[in-house]
Amino acid sequence: MKTLAWNLPSEVGGYPLPQGAQFSKQHQTLDPDIFTSTEVMRPEIREWALAKVNAFWQPRYGSWWEWANLYLAGSTASYWWSGDLDFDLLVGISSVKLHQAHPELPTEQQALCDHFNVELREGFNAEAVLVPGHNEPYSLTAYCNPGSYDIRAIEPYAAYSISDDRWAVHPAKLPKTFSARSMPRSFWETVGAMADHIKAVLAEEEPERTEHATELLGQLHHGRQLAYSRAGTGVFDQRQVTWLYLERIGILQELIQAVHPEGKPHPVPLVP
Repeated sequence: MKTLAWNLPSEVGGYPLPQGAQFSKQHQTLDPDIFTSTEVMRPEIREWALAKVNAFWQPRYGSWWEWANLYLAGSTASYWWSGDLDFDLLVGISSVKLHQAHPELPTEQQALCDHFNVELREGFNAEAVLVPGHNEPYSLTAYCNPGSYDIRAIEPYAAYSISDDRWAVHPAKLPKTFSARSMPRSFWETVGAMADHIKAVLAEEEPERTEHATELLGQLHHGRQLAYSRAGTGVFDQRQVTWLYLERIGILQELIQAVHPEGKPHPVPLVP
């Protein structure tokens, strides 16, 4: 019989159990500045988001809405909406429809998303933008995930279709008592073991240090992608939680620095 984490102290294997984010207390309603009381996106917010994407893509590609679906995802589309003001847009592409309009672009999903993500990162994403009705600026990020034209394929915990003005995946409400202690002890022991493994790799001599760090970062990166696929379970998939936890305690950043000592940003996917 597994020992539940709520029977544990505040740490496992020397690492504190996480608080906040998906392990924080949920609100009873969605963000009233983004959604109405009936949980539909406010018209002025939807119009603003469509206008931002249209101003960027229409001059480049014309009728982008014929081959792209636009979703609001992340905490802003969930009952965990307090905290960071992030407006995360996920873009899904229909390769078939896009190729009919732009045969010059790649047809393979990963290559397509790589192409669009470079454009979005360099010309669209912004650290501080004003959203209608808000005095505090939001961080605006758009990201294309392969195979996400129907975003349900990547197992998001919440996704509102701005294109269709309806929920693609309605956010779940968790029990009020839910916390990190609701997960089995073995779950957090596995996360802690990965943190210890990274520390051991970072303590190695060169060239093994860089070689093993590169391999390990690739495994973690791929695991997070699998968490948001038909093979995964989304936001509480152990591979996803491991990535976020390692990031929170700073070890992931040390691993990325070992792989990219020149400061080149690692292409971390924006996931729902």
